[in-house]
Parts: sequence; structure tokens; C-alpha cells
Amino acid sequence: SSTRDPVLSSICSLFAFIPITLFEEDMVGGASDCTSLSSKPLQAAIEKRIHDAGFGFFQIFSLVCTGGIMMSEGSEMSIMSSITEIVGEEWQLNSFMRGFLVSIVYVGFGVGNMCSGALGDRYGRRPTILLAYLIIGSFGFLTAVATNTVMMVAFRFVCGVGCGIGFAAVYTLITEICPVELRGPLCAAMIGFMPLGETYAALGVLFIDKDLAGLTHLKYPLPLPGASWRRLCEWSAVPSTILVLACSMFLKESPYFLARNKRYEELNKVLTSMEYWNGVPIQDDMPIPEADGQQSDVSKTESEPSFSYQAALAKIFGGRLFTTTLVLFFANFTKDFSYFGCNYVFPQYFSVVADNVAVGVELLIVSFVSLPGVAVAVLLTQWGGIGHIQSLKYVSFTCGFVAISLLSFLAEVFHEVGACLIKNLIIIYFIVTVVYTAEVFPTSMRNTAVGICTACGRVGSISAPLVFELISGFDSFWALIIAFMWIISALAGTMLTIETKGKALTDDDSPKDEMGYQSMGKSSA
Repeated sequence: SSTRDPVLSSICSLFAFIPITLFEEDMVGGASDCTSLSSKPLQAAIEKRIHDAGFGFFQIFSLVCTGGIMMSEGSEMSIMSSITEIVGEEWQLNSFMRGFLVSIVYVGFGVGNMCSGALGDRYGRRPTILLAYLIIGSFGFLTAVATNTVMMVAFRFVCGVGCGIGFAAVYTLITEICPVELRGPLCAAMIGFMPLGETYAALGVLFIDKDLAGLTHLKYPLPLPGASWRRLCEWSAVPSTILVLACSMFLKESPYFLARNKRYEELNKVLTSMEYWNGVPIQDDMPIPEADGQQSDVSKTESEPSFSYQAALAKIFGGRLFTTTLVLFFANFTKDFSYFGCNYVFPQYFSVVADNVAVGVELLIVSFVSLPGVAVAVLLTQWGGIGHIQSLKYVSFTCGFVAISLLSFLAEVFHEVGACLIKNLIIIYFIVTVVYTAEVFPTSMRNTAVGICTACGRVGSISAPLVFELISGFDSFWALIIAFMWIISALAGTMLTIETKGKALTDDDSPKDEMGYQSMGKSSA
């Protein structure tokens, strides 16, 4: 049979169908009729083979390729938050428009998240990630040549769409290429690339305009022409440009996605690559049971089952998943409101509370300080003594408690210590929320569900800069974070019931009473 270039065809399809992907009616079969993973032996065989392959270069390369999306966002948003005052003064923008320049990126995130779910579940995780990098890099550089507010808003919106398209795909892919016991830690490590992107952005601020004074020429070490905010925009777009090349060489498609879409030849190639890169013995190709119960060779070409966005939504908002989905909507809202809100507020906060320390130095310190939070989150997701639901409950409560230290009635020493602690705790909360969101939904709709939940989070990131600009002072903003975090702590403790830590990923044909989650101990290998 003839072969095709799956990446080229998928990328072309993505560009062609982005405008209609959310509204396309059910095609033949639909999500509810997909049967390629309805056989438990196939799903169990994939899980076992990934488990046998273990952890190695395959996961490391995939981690870098997926983490690059997080790094790009951390870099883009830190730079944009940092240059808002400079651009506002140059273009004489009021406070609302200054906040809107940041919020419009999050609007793009939300649009991209909604598209990403359907795109990733229909065309694949890998081509969706490649498309995201192309958009982020190209429109990131275009931002540097914007000459007015309209151009800036348009370029930042599309750049946000690129980030949003990549988010759900990387969350989903990283959980589908790892042994069960490493899903949480690797997902946590991937999100840790976000503060790494902030560190990269802070270094750019130090190198180009350490006090964010709006320099028109670099005085050292090279006399580069142009406004400093334009150079910072270019600086933030560099990681995406480099990583799209790395992804084209090293990033592989999800084995679960390939199996569900009956792309068995590619499935075996990915599993063989995983074993080869990890230095373990290469196993024989897996025979796949057909619908009639007979065995067939996996290299046999079969028609691909179609994807239905409407059917996926019906399952996400139906049955036992309904309550979980609603709680995760607010959990993701709080995640983005807190994390990206702090990214927007801290540059201004430090300009007020810091004495003689350059803003770039403060940003670098805070970005470095948040890295231990990533390490704590990795340990937390790996530790068997506490589940994801309990982690979400306790971490959110602690976040709210520590945020009290930022209120103005306390001494300044509490502000400095509290800022570092809250950055650590918020990144831990961010990671725990993402890990649980990426694991709790079935394979056939996982990318769609993660995309929708992440889009709800974008409402938080969109509103945070606007809320801060419209409310009176820092204290009101910190009070909102305290309230949101404590509400999540209460909801997690009372309304979340599906624990996923240490359990195999489920498919949509799983028993309703168990959601298909089965323990994956060492004996299952």
C-alpha cells in the first residue's frame, strides 16, 4: 500500500480546518463509534511496552520538545508584561489599554486552546505542536516591527493562538509516552520549563534594558539600534524558532493516538524508536485484534476512525465526569489568574517595594526562586503517600495562606519573602492541576477535554491584568488570590472523586463505575 507523509498532510489539514474544526458535524462513526482501542488487550499491550521501555533518551527528547512550548509562553508573557509600561508611554496608552495589550494574548490562548483539543484529537499531537511553534516564532518576531496599537494587538493575539494550540497537545502527549509511575513527574518537569522561560526573559531584560527605562540604543556590549522593547520582543521569539527544528527531528506521535486511529505501522515505528533510544531490547511488532476477534498484522493499512467534537463534549459533560469537569474549570481559572496575574503584577510591584535593585535583577531572582517549586512538584507527583486530589486540596490552601504575607499592613520583609514563596507555591499548584487534568479524561477525548479546561484557565489569565488595572491597589489583587485558592481547596476536598495517581490511562469504553483506572504496579509489567 502507498504511504504518506503524516506530518506534511496533518500540517496542511490543520491550516485548512482551523476555522471550522469546532463546528464540524459528526462524520462517519464519530467519537462514540471509535473502536480501535476498544480492545483491552491492545491498550494493555501498549501500556506494557511503554513500561518495559522505561525512561531514557526518548522521554528526554520529548520532554525538551514539549517543554519548549511552556518555555516559549513563559518567555513571551514575561517580556510582554515587562514592556507594557514602556510601550504605554511611547504610544500614550491609558491604563486599560496597557492591561489589554497583555490580556489579548490570553484571549488568543483561549481560542488556541479550543482549537487545540479538536486538532490534537483529529490530526495528532505532534503536528499540532509543530504548528504551535511556527505561529509563536513567526508572530513573536512580527511583534517587534509593530508601529501602532492595532498591529501590536493583532500580532500578540495570533501569537497567543499559537501558544494555546500547543498547550493541550503537550499536556496530552507527555502523559501518553511515559510509564505510569513517571507521568506526573515528567509532566511536572515539562511545566518547569515555564519558569525557565521566565529566567530566559529576565536575562534578556538585564542584557537589553535592566531598568526597563525604554532605551533607544544598547550602550553595552554592542550598540544595537532600535527601541529596547522591540529587541526584547525578538529575544522572546528565539526559543520557538530553534525548538521547531528540534521537534521536526526528535518528537514522535503518541502511541495511543496512533492505535486509536488504526495507524498501526506508525505505532510500531514509534514503539521501536522508544526502545532503541532508551537502549532496551526491541520487541516484535504487536498483532492487533480486529473487531471480529481475529488477529491481523499491525502493518496492515486500515481506514482511520473519525473524530466528533460534539460526541467528545457530550462525554466530557456527562456522567461521572460532569462534576470533575466543573471543578477543573474553576481550578484552571484560578491557576492562570494566579500565575499569569503575578507575572503581570510583580514587575510593577517590585518597582514599588524594591529600593535600589534593578527590576531585571528582581525578576531574575523570582524566576530562579520558583525553580525549587518545580522540584517539589516533581516529588509530590511521584510520592505515593498522597494522591493528586489531596495535593490539589492542600497546596491551594497553602497558597492562599502565604498570599496573606503580601498584604500592605505587614512589614516589608514579609513582602520579599512572601513573593518568593508564593511563586513557588503557585507553580506547584499549577503543575498539580495540569497533571490531574491531563490524566483524568479518557484517551479518545483527552486532548479536547484538556483544551477546554485550559481555555477556562485563559479566562483567568485574560482577566487578571484588567482586574489589577481596574481595582484599587495591590491588596485587592492579593485578596482575590486568597479567596480563589481557598474555594478550590474546599471544592477539591468535597467534589473530586476520581483519583488517577499510579493508575493506567483510561479509554472511553471503560466501566462507568471505575472510569477504567486500574493500578499499574510492577507486577503488571
